[in-house]
Amino acid sequence: MKVSVITITYCDDAGLEKTTRSLLSQRGDFETEHIVVDGGARVSTKEILARLGSTATLVSEPDRGRYDAMNKGIRLATGDVLWFMHSGDRFGSEGSIAAALAATESPTREWGYGFARLVDSAGTMIGISGRPVFSMKWLAFGVVVPHQAAFFGSEVVSELGPYDEEIGLAADQLYMLRAAQIRPPTQVYDFLCDFDISGVGTIRAPHRHLLDFRKIRRQTGTTMTGSHAFDTALTILSAGVLDVHHFLPRLLKRVG
Repeated sequence: MKVSVITITYCDDAGLEKTTRSLLSQRGDFETEHIVVDGGARVSTKEILARLGSTATLVSEPDRGRYDAMNKGIRLATGDVLWFMHSGDRFGSEGSIAAALAATESPTREWGYGFARLVDSAGTMIGISGRPVFSMKWLAFGVVVPHQAAFFGSEVVSELGPYDEEIGLAADQLYMLRAAQIRPPTQVYDFLCDFDISGVGTIRAPHRHLLDFRKIRRQTGTTMTGSHAFDTALTILSAGVLDVHHFLPRLLKRVG
């Protein structure tokens, strides 16, 4: 069994080192290949991999954004299972890959996910992401499945094709929603990832995230309430509430 771990990075030497060390620490009866796609085309990326003793395949060239970079990784992957672990993120433990594989019966034909610890730039845990019970409706509405705690069998990836580079930062959730339309996910009740919350996908305004999911629902023909009109109304209401929750503490801090 071979697992292809695809890491996209852009001017993030410290993050790349964390992620690479995490992969090199994985233990179990499987082979791994590491594919690093460096959009910054930095000499330091190659130096970091060499210093850590990594045999990663390195693509070092400008790209059109994160999903173009991820699609480059997919095209190079030769594994039975693909796992996207971005620069700065880490596996939850030395046994994360082994736990995911152990939960599957036919790894190439399944996709699945576990839980993610949400950590700040210092590595301090501040929350948890993940759904103990999968729901297509909740995913369609915008309840996030942690992407770096997800894994995809090579046959599922072949059927899905590339990530949509036009949908924006919700393309990873679109990818999983489309995967769920093929087959329900295999769920792993373990922390498979430590997710760095300092990335752009985490700090953006909540209403932008929910509006992206409105596009996703229309693209995939899915709804949460059974009506696109009701879904849109609920999206607008939820976006307003979440934006207040997101921005009010920052505003009060400035005023104070």
